[in-house]
Amino acid sequence: MGENKGNMGRNGECGMTLSINLEQNIETLKEVLPIGKSFDLITRDLYLGETKAFFLGINGFCRTELLQQIFSDLQNPLYTKDGVVENLIHYVSSKIGYAQVSLSDSLEDIIHNVLSGPSLLLIDGFAQGVLIDVRSYPTRGIAEPDVERST
Repeated sequence: MGENKGNMGRNGECGMTLSINLEQNIETLKEVLPIGKSFDLITRDLYLGETKAFFLGINGFCRTELLQQIFSDLQNPLYTKDGVVENLIHYVSSKIGYAQVSLSDSLEDIIHNVLSGPSLLLIDGFAQGVLIDVRSYPTRGIAEPDVERST
């Protein structure tokens, strides 16, 4: 009876909310997304001090240099009081200042966002995911095309 099963949403997704248990959240994501099966999904198991965390993003949508800086900052032992993340809102607002960040507890909202480009950070002990918008957009050069030049 302790399971959190919500109403089925569009495309068969459940209107579920996250658990405070990180492993349960990862398993739920694996049921919906091809984690471990598709090279398009990037995952990392992290430790923020002694607190376990999990990163999920889409290959090609993330600005790698910005993510490397975020990971480096988040895993810096000076950023965690007594080695444990205690307050998610304070932690996120003080540690990820150079990217657009939002929190969500809705599995449907999280999946929609991840598939649209923002990355996800799940932290053990918190029933909210951190959506980090570090998208990169492909750009075209402004040079004149070699083929079909107009006069």
